[in-house]
Amino acid sequence: MLDDQPLLRRYAAEGSEAAFGELVGRYANLVYSAALRRVGGDAQRAQDVAQLVFTDLARKAGSLPSGVVLAGWLHRATRYAAAELLRTERRRQAREQEAAAMNALQSAAAPDWDRIWPLLDAALDRLSRAHRDALVLRYFEERSLAEVGEVLGLNEDAARKRVSRALDKLRADLVRRGVTTTAAALSTVISVNAVQAAPAGLTAALTSASLAAAAGGTGTTLTLLKIMAMTKIKAGIIGAIAVASVATPLVMLHQAQAELRERDATLQQQVNQLALLAAENERLSNSVAQADTMESPSTELLRLRAKVGALQRQNAELAKAVATAQNSAASSGQEAGTNTADASPPAAEPFRSRVQAVVNFGQTLITGGWAIAPGRRMLIFVRPELDHTSSGASTITLHSTGIEMTDSLLGAYGLGALASDSSQTVQHGQLAATADADALLNKLAAEPNTQRTGLGIITTLPGHSAELQSGDSTGGWVKVTVTPSLAPDGQATDLQLEINQQMPTQ
Repeated sequence: MLDDQPLLRRYAAEGSEAAFGELVGRYANLVYSAALRRVGGDAQRAQDVAQLVFTDLARKAGSLPSGVVLAGWLHRATRYAAAELLRTERRRQAREQEAAAMNALQSAAAPDWDRIWPLLDAALDRLSRAHRDALVLRYFEERSLAEVGEVLGLNEDAARKRVSRALDKLRADLVRRGVTTTAAALSTVISVNAVQAAPAGLTAALTSASLAAAAGGTGTTLTLLKIMAMTKIKAGIIGAIAVASVATPLVMLHQAQAELRERDATLQQQVNQLALLAAENERLSNSVAQADTMESPSTELLRLRAKVGALQRQNAELAKAVATAQNSAASSGQEAGTNTADASPPAAEPFRSRVQAVVNFGQTLITGGWAIAPGRRMLIFVRPELDHTSSGASTITLHSTGIEMTDSLLGAYGLGALASDSSQTVQHGQLAATADADALLNKLAAEPNTQRTGLGIITTLPGHSAELQSGDSTGGWVKVTVTPSLAPDGQATDLQLEINQQMPTQ
């Protein structure tokens, strides 16, 4: 049998996987046993240490001295790797405890949305126009401070002060009516809950009825009023369709009615989502632990995992091509009058992936691209914004928006490289100037068969995780856990995102 030195030379010179595999087979038991003793008998940690040691061997094989005793070298490398892993674990536990403490403080000050929403609009009405406009632009339209300043004719610093003063006045008004909260907690709860996505069927019906009313004069005014009230009075829809038939095709209104029925369940799910807010803080702590546990301990390990992900994507694409050919053959048989059975398209699978990117303030990260249904995918736009508390501490505000689209539309806008599937563990992303990203998002939202989903605005401290979610366990949900870190120059943030998608309960 070959000794260690020829195997090391073959791997270093030729990249021979067979030679490296032989070395791993010889010393795997030694490394794992040493690691198991050093991590206190934890089998999972021992496996992680063994992975680190053999990754280090693969990287340093060409630089090892010719007379090195490989068993001794591996034993020392196991000691260093285990010590580093344990240090990382202790730091993770410290961060988790800090996040839990912060979470408890925020929970104590977080207002109850069920108590706020009945008073919110009346409180906004009592503000001055300037303060009301500032809050609507910032929290209801989800605009940045620079955009708020541009609309109001102010610079960014003046816009920030106006929004802060308006939020303080709104909070004081709510406090007088028995709702105790802080300005920071109030801004968070308004950002998450104040704006709900209108159902697509409602938009189509309102557009059709409005155009019909404009074309038909006063004779169709009654129709317009009935359609505007249809989310509350479902029985009035049939009468509205009959009156509008003079100016609007009857088929179009029947289609709008069918879409409303389909979206009714979605609206109910969005209402039920309010009940899940009490559990969000606990999920945030769990997400911090999961994100820290999944962090790759070395750049080389990430590179190897990326190669595995690429091979998995190639296999998935090959399987899709075969399935497409089979479906095409089945469709041809049906057109010729054969009795070929219909093939049901594969359902989208639960998705979990991670992406890490350094994003300058003024840039937007575009990522996602996973399948949420046959022929449809979702992109996520994440824009970080640097802010400061009254005490001068730095905070990072994250603006997140999701948009659903077809596979063909993803390719038409040059975003095909972002397409991914459930087998990937490392996600792709691309950066764009915020103005360009906003323009792209608006163009995509204007396309047919697209749906824009506001994941919300949330503020967190650098190094702490924040969680954004759309949907619930019944209708399916998308959850994005974001951990931003401030760059040393203060001009950028290192974003770590973990994306989870759960399909609807059948």
